[in-house]
Amino acid sequence: MSGIGPVEPGESTTMRGPADVDVIGRATGAPRLSDRWAALPRGRRRAVVSVAGATALAALAGYAVATRPAPPEPLPPPWPAQATSFEYNGPGWDTPDRATRTFTFRFTVSVTAGPPVTVRDIRLSSESVTTVAMPATPFTVEAGSEVRIVLRFHVRDCRGVPREVVLAFLDVTLRNTRAIQQQSYIIGGDYPGDLFTALRTSCENSSQVAQKHAPELGILSM
Repeated sequence: MSGIGPVEPGESTTMRGPADVDVIGRATGAPRLSDRWAALPRGRRRAVVSVAGATALAALAGYAVATRPAPPEPLPPPWPAQATSFEYNGPGWDTPDRATRTFTFRFTVSVTAGPPVTVRDIRLSSESVTTVAMPATPFTVEAGSEVRIVLRFHVRDCRGVPREVVLAFLDVTLRNTRAIQQQSYIIGGDYPGDLFTALRTSCENSSQVAQKHAPELGILSM
């Protein structure tokens, strides 16, 4: 038998109409969601609404926290030299002595802001003049406060006393939580003149010191 034509149903084949076709997901007559919601007791519906509202609020809060900009980083504390000042308060109780070549001056150390500042060392630029602080270094000054100190100067070698204005400086080592700094402070007021007078008196037998410093500090030599 040859040729192509419609396939005739066999004896075991049953013809099915459109109404007999199986459909996946066909409605089965189950109650709708709105019907199920209406059937819930009123207290149950309130609980569901409360839980849904709380979940939505939590999600919104989490989104707000995740998307808000990060707070700016705090500014670093000031450098110790920026917050610390030295003020000259005049000669101390030890007047210049030719025998010991020592004398004392009084100062006030102040810290204006930031963390506490520790004063680790105070000295002159000249190695020919040594200093000892009272209270002894290191000592700490809190922000917004001051410490009154006395510096004892000792002239080791009159010939090595420098002649430049550097004598009006104090070389100080400071430390706070940000850094350790070595700073040279210019001490004004009467300090340069008082220092020259004390050095001249301590080294009175050395006319060379007086001749070197008198023209620069405006003080007549003896």
